Amino acid sequence: MGHPIFFKPLSVMNETSSTTLLDAGDDHYNPVFDVYEEAELLYPSRHIGYLLSVGAGTAATVGVNPSRRFANKPRLPLSAISALGHLADRCDLIASSFQAQHADLHRRFFRFTPTDPSLDGSIRWEDVEALEEFVAPYLLAVDKQVQMLVSTMRNQTALVTSSSRRHYDHQTRSWS
Repeated sequence: MGHPIFFKPLSVMNETSSTTLLDAGDDHYNPVFDVYEEAELLYPSRHIGYLLSVGAGTAATVGVNPSRRFANKPRLPLSAISALGHLADRCDLIASSFQAQHADLHRRFFRFTPTDPSLDGSIRWEDVEALEEFVAPYLLAVDKQVQMLVSTMRNQTALVTSSSRRHYDHQTRSWS
C-alpha cells in the first residue's frame, strides 16, 4: 500500500476475518530487493539479464511550496513535502544498497531517476515547455545508460536467437 500521508489504509473483509493493509515501510519504498528476490524464487535456474529501476527523483528534486503571493499555484502541506523527501531518500538509499550488495549485476542494473531540482521548485506538470526544459538535462544524463541497456538487450536477443535458430530441411523433412 501507499504511504499513509497520501493514501488511507485499505481494509479487506471476508465472513471470518478482516485485514488492514498499511504502508510497507521504509525498506520497501523502492522494491528492487523484493523484485530481485521474487525473480530468483520464481526462476532459480535462470540468470538475470538486466534489471531496470525507474525512480521518481531524489530528495533534491522535491520542490518547496511556492510563495503565498502566488495564489494560483497549489501548495502542499509541509508533512507531504517532508514525506516526499523521505520517500525519495529511502528509494535512493535502497538502490545504492542494492548496487553495493549485487556488484555482480554491474552493467546489468540500471537506475534511472531525476537528480536535478527545479530552480525554484515551481515546475508544474501542465507547463509543457518548462517541464521539457527541466527534464532535458536528466534525459541527457541517462542517455548513455539507455544506450548501454538497449545494446545489452539487443546483444542478448541476438545471442539467444542465433543459438536457438533451427533450419528446416525440406528433403528430409526435419529440423536441424
